[in-house]
Amino acid sequence: MGTIKKNRFEPSHALALSLRKEDVLQWAEIPADHEDMVKYLKGQTLPTPFSWPARLDKKGWVLIATDGFSIGFAKLASGILKNHYPKGLRWL
Repeated sequence: MGTIKKNRFEPSHALALSLRKEDVLQWAEIPADHEDMVKYLKGQTLPTPFSWPARLDKKGWVLIATDGFSIGFAKLASGILKNHYPKGLRWL
């Protein structure tokens, strides 16, 4: 499911792949052909304003999905989605 780091739970990538956006409190649906999807897959942060559907209420973990499929997590802080896509899977 995840690990405990610095007394906080950090969800695993496998957990993200097993969830749907209906299963979580916060999610972002980035279209596969949107430039922000390429940024996410490269491991970059995504600043606001977001030009795609999202349900973001407060800082914390956000499930990232594309075309109805979950692909990973990001962490929302100060209006920025900080990428948590695994380094070994990132595009170069």
